[in-house]
Amino acid sequence: MVVADIYEMDLSRVSTRAAVSVSVVSFLDQTFDGVLDFTSDSIDPSTRTAVARATLPNPKHLLKPGMFATVRIATEGRDALAVPQNAVLRQSGQPIVYVDLGVTPDGRQRFVRRPVLIEETGGDELIAVGRGLTAGERVVANNAVLLSGM
Repeated sequence: MVVADIYEMDLSRVSTRAAVSVSVVSFLDQTFDGVLDFTSDSIDPSTRTAVARATLPNPKHLLKPGMFATVRIATEGRDALAVPQNAVLRQSGQPIVYVDLGVTPDGRQRFVRRPVLIEETGGDELIAVGRGLTAGERVVANNAVLLSGM
């Protein structure tokens, strides 16, 4: 059995009987597959997460109580506007990106700071953006922190 926290924003995409894949730092070359069998009906107010439980075989007893694990839960795919994780910065707690507006007539590159609503986070290289960007806009992905003056 593995217990995981699911962020409130991700709950609508998670369902019981979903396939899970678990990895731990002790055995980086292995994953442990199982099935999600429970999701809590309440949210922890301090972490804004719900508890989920997955059952998986552990015949060699490699997984131990108290181990930290990364749990990936299979969800249905969907189309979304996404940006690289390193493009998203936080200023005063607000997620922002820098949009590349192109070159001005005098030859200078112009950028604008744009607040965004993040729909999904996770271990993937991309983050889904719900509001704040439109398809086709270019964002600064590398060294965006240099533009922020942080």
